[in-house]
Amino acid sequence: MAVSTYTLALSPSGASRLRSAQQFVLAENPDNFEFGVYAPLAKMPAGAREITFWADLRLSSKEQYMPLIDGAKFMFDARAAGG
Repeated sequence: MAVSTYTLALSPSGASRLRSAQQFVLAENPDNFEFGVYAPLAKMPAGAREITFWADLRLSSKEQYMPLIDGAKFMFDARAAGG
């Protein structure tokens, strides 16, 4: 299985939104909330039928990574991509 790993940093706007989300969770103690990850797929290997996606978050260089998305599978339809 081919694996690609990327380390990304939040934009200033993204960092601000994350701080707002942290304050909301800490102040309101909600039962649940939604968190999205935008990850465009620039290239796929020829013949790819699915990808498995993980996304981890680290709030500072002194902390461990926390899993946000743990092995989500995305299936591809080759006909939709013109294949």
